Order: sequence, then structure tokens, then C-alpha cells
Amino acid sequence: MTLPDQDASYQYIDGRELLNATLAERAPLLQELENLAKAPQGTGSDEIIYRFDMTRAQMLLFELSIITERIDSLIILINMYAETCGKPRVETIL
Repeated sequence: MTLPDQDASYQYIDGRELLNATLAERAPLLQELENLAKAPQGTGSDEIIYRFDMTRAQMLLFELSIITERIDSLIILINMYAETCGKPRVETIL
């Protein structure tokens, strides 16, 4: 049987691990979006035309918005558990 503080501590640790995994999931999506914005398309050096794959960009932005909501929720939960078990809070910088 676990005490309430122990349970909060386990939830805190699980939340931090899930937050780290979610941030790791977000990183390649951000990189892909950046690469998409910078990718030149064309047949020759004089004919480089910059094209932006709007459909793929919208899909990436949608996925990123879902992940961002998950990150926000995790931070709220982690900080709630942090108060209960005396662990450091997750600070956000705007």
C-alpha cells in the first residue's frame, strides 16, 4: 500500500517521463516543418523555385497543436503533483 505522498511522487515521476517523451516526439515534427519551409525545388541552379507543400505543413501544424495541448496538460498535472509531494515544479518560459 502506498501513502498519498508516495502516489503523488510516482505520478510526478511518470508525468516528467511522459513530458520528456512528448517533447522528443515534437522535435522531429518541428524539424520537418523547418526543412519544409527551407527546401528549394527546381531543375537547375538558375531555376530554383521555392515551393511550400501546404498540405504537409497543415498536417504538421495540426499534429504540433495536439502535442502542444498534451504538453500543456502534462505541465499542469506535474505541477499539481509537485505541490503535493514537494518536488520542483516545471517552469515555463514565454
